[in-house]
Amino acid sequence: MACAAYDSSSAVQGYESHLIGAPPTLQDAESGGAWGQSGRSEKPGLFQKSDWPEWIALYHQDQAFAAFVNDVLSLFCEEGEAPPQSQVVDWIFESSVLAKKFLAQMWRSPRVSSDDDGGIRLTWTHAEKEVRAVIPANTSARYLYWQRGTDFGGVRNFGSATLYTRLRWLNGQSLK
Repeated sequence: MACAAYDSSSAVQGYESHLIGAPPTLQDAESGGAWGQSGRSEKPGLFQKSDWPEWIALYHQDQAFAAFVNDVLSLFCEEGEAPPQSQVVDWIFESSVLAKKFLAQMWRSPRVSSDDDGGIRLTWTHAEKEVRAVIPANTSARYLYWQRGTDFGGVRNFGSATLYTRLRWLNGQSLK
């Protein structure tokens, strides 16, 4: 359960990836710039809008994607559970953009849960189908699993294109 003081906009604004040379956060985007290491800006160390991660623009353009981002970031407020590792959150946001853009209105927000060890599990269900993405703290050990009745499969160390393909399958589109 999310913390009582959880506010979706403040959760996104308060997220920082804590990575060296990390891209700016949504708070930085809303304030017009962020200090960091960027070779493309006019002032040394100031990020320009073109440097922002794609997920920030999508967050502002799409309510469903914004709700997904807020669900992921709410895991930082969960009591009694380890918060997700910042590299896991970064990977999820960056890898979800392709699927959201290509699936457009057919994209569904997954159920988001913590693995209580710094990782995140995403679960999409539709009719009798299920797709699960498990992204542990060690993101190179991630895997994607899908099931329909007794038919199932999986891919280790999957990327954004595999996620998109499986979410198309979930929606009943062919995998040709």
